[in-house]
Amino acid sequence: MKIQSRLNFLSPCTFKSLRNFTILLSCFHLLAISPGAFASGDPKLGEQLYQSCAKCHGALGEGKNAEAAWAARGPKLAGQHAWYLRESITKYKNGLRAYEPSDRTGELMKGMAMTVILSKDENIEHIIAYLTNLN
Repeated sequence: MKIQSRLNFLSPCTFKSLRNFTILLSCFHLLAISPGAFASGDPKLGEQLYQSCAKCHGALGEGKNAEAAWAARGPKLAGQHAWYLRESITKYKNGLRAYEPSDRTGELMKGMAMTVILSKDENIEHIIAYLTNLN
């Protein structure tokens, strides 16, 4: 009785909005718990291709920062979402990242994005499939 009287101020429109909001939150929750969503590559092949990335990003994608020389510093990639990894590589390839002259490590990554391995979209998908399965 008390609960119903407290909810009387809510209109049917509000309930519909709340339902849509709940559905939207559920979708975000699914994406948050499944970093490999939308990764279409082969993780085993991705592991082989990733070896050229390991110098800066670590053998298991754990990242190298403070302990590494500036030329070998790379952020953690393991467990990142597929869309984020794909978007980052694409921005480097298209010159939308690392365009500042002071971004020395970004400039190195831009060069890596132009290599044979990362210039092919299917190779990027294999690497992404590998990285999204790492924790």
